[in-house]
Amino acid sequence: MLNIELPEPLKTDEMDALLQNLTPENRNILAERFLRLAAKIAEKFTSNPNLDEDEAFAIASVGLVKASRKFDPSRNIKFSTYATRCIQNELNMYLRDLRRKGGPPTVSMNQELPGSGDEAITIEDILSDNWYGHENMFAEIAVEDIIRLFNESLQKTRGKTRDIILDRMRGMKQNDIAALRHCNQTYVSKACSRFKKRFRERLKKEGLIP
Repeated sequence: MLNIELPEPLKTDEMDALLQNLTPENRNILAERFLRLAAKIAEKFTSNPNLDEDEAFAIASVGLVKASRKFDPSRNIKFSTYATRCIQNELNMYLRDLRRKGGPPTVSMNQELPGSGDEAITIEDILSDNWYGHENMFAEIAVEDIIRLFNESLQKTRGKTRDIILDRMRGMKQNDIAALRHCNQTYVSKACSRFKKRFRERLKKEGLIP
C-alpha cells in the first residue's frame, strides 16, 4: 500500500454539489477526492514486474485527472464508473507501450523538460544553437547522450519531486499537478526548476556544456 495519506472520499451531498457546478476548480477537487479509487486500481496492476507501486499510482492519477476533465454529468453514468474505466485504460495503455517498445518508455526528442512557470523546453530545444545564449554549444552533442543523462537524472530524483516531473512529462499543467499532489503551484514550479538545475549540472559534469 502507498505510504501517503489520501483525502477522504466525497460525501453524497458534496458530490451532488460538485456535479451541479463543474467548474475547472471543482473538477480538480473531484480528482483529488477520488485518489483512493486511483490507488486501489493501481494496486491491482503492481503484479507486473515493469510497474512499481509509485509509478502505477502516478499513471492511475493521470487517468483520474483525465476523467475529471472529460466527465459529463448529463450522461447516464456515475463518475466512479467513468473514472474507473479511464484509470484502467491509462494503465493498460502504458503496459501496452512497454510491451511494444520492449521496455520502459524513454524520453523523445520532442519531450518537454520542466521549466520555470508554464515555460517548458524540449530536448530538441537543448540541442538548438542559441540555448543558454551560446551559439553552436550543442552542435557536437549526441542525442543519445542527452536522453541518457536526462533519464539518469530522473532516476535519481525521489519523492514528490519525481512525481511532479513525471506528471509534467505526461503533459499535465502546473495547476493540475498542484491539485493532484496536494501542494501549491509555487512548490511545483520550484520542483521543476530544481530538476532542471540538476540536469544542467549533470551535463556540465559530463563536459557537454561549459
